[in-house]
Amino acid sequence: MFTTKSLASALATNGQPFAQQAAAHEANCSIINEWLTMRGDLESQGDILVKGKVHGNITCKMLIVDTDAMIDGGIIADDVVIRGVTRGIIRARRVRLERT
Repeated sequence: MFTTKSLASALATNGQPFAQQAAAHEANCSIINEWLTMRGDLESQGDILVKGKVHGNITCKMLIVDTDAMIDGGIIADDVVIRGVTRGIIRARRVRLERT
């Protein structure tokens, strides 16, 4: 499983997208793929990478909203990286908005 520190360091290196840098570790986090639309709340004690659409609230350790992803709901996490679209209240220690 990713730790917040390991994900943050993966995000900071080379400016490459998370998915490319962490391809070897994707099995260790929960992924909502680009062809998937989830309806309902998601809760995880680990990290979540959203590439698809989520209509509901998300609670996790670290959340990454990828470029073509969309979240319509609240977010509660230690760290949040947003490259896509979010609608709702974000409660986090750190939020990073990236250009898409």
